[in-house]
Amino acid sequence: MKRFVFTIVRLALVLSLATLGTQFASDRTQKTGGQQFFTFDYPGAVSTFAAGINSGGDIVGSYWDPVASHGFILCRGAFQTLDFPDPTMPHTVPRAITPGGGIIVGAVINQLWSTYHGFVWRGGNFETILFPGADYTYAMNINPQGDIVGEYYLSDFVIHGFLYSSGTYTTIDAPTPDAAHTSIYAINARGDIAGWYANADFSSLRAFAVTKGRLTVIETPPDSNFMIATGINDRGDVVGYYGLSDFTSRGFLWSEGILSSIEIPGSIGTRCNGINARGDIVGEYDTPDYVTHGFVLFK
Repeated sequence: MKRFVFTIVRLALVLSLATLGTQFASDRTQKTGGQQFFTFDYPGAVSTFAAGINSGGDIVGSYWDPVASHGFILCRGAFQTLDFPDPTMPHTVPRAITPGGGIIVGAVINQLWSTYHGFVWRGGNFETILFPGADYTYAMNINPQGDIVGEYYLSDFVIHGFLYSSGTYTTIDAPTPDAAHTSIYAINARGDIAGWYANADFSSLRAFAVTKGRLTVIETPPDSNFMIATGINDRGDVVGYYGLSDFTSRGFLWSEGILSSIEIPGSIGTRCNGINARGDIVGEYDTPDYVTHGFVLFK
């Protein structure tokens, strides 16, 4: 397994350049292995979580203030807040954005974090995504055709993946006999998916991808105790993160059968959450003061 440790460039986020790779302006730009690596925070936020990136470099995620979790879109150097208009669901958590930037999916959550509804945001309007009969629904990703994937559970608390396409919900469970729970985190333009599955007591949690109809269980590093795949692009590159026995985490990129670790220096946890068609990666990392920051790694 390869291991990459990248140099961080902190951003003031007074941003003016509009194109991918130059959307983030800094007079201290550095490169590691030909890649630019930046971190960012929503202004005034307690913590910032970056979840998805499209081919234009638009980023979606969420941030915490002292009261609630709010969604954001970072587009052409400017932040836009995204909040569900129902005060009984004060937490908004976007997960993915389409290539054109017009559609965003994620979840809205009540004050006690006990009720989750998936959402689609388009044209400035929210639509709720609820798997029929489910007590919990989370929309995780959307591809250019508008197909949405995510996870749900019923009253038995068994987690299943789902596909929502052309108005129809379809359950997707990992095609392996040891999968009691399944979550689908990502879908690309050709319908390949990525996510995780677990046994009944969650003592084993594995990352997987289904590409061109074939299941691949991504090899878990020997020092890890769980692994989650969170993103897949049209080339079949998969990103995610895995946990270590010391309760830290590292991000990963799985490309052409090779697993590469991604770790931010000085962090106590790094998680890759999304990858676009170019191979640009977004995610989050935790510092020793237990504050979470967003990052973007440009291809």
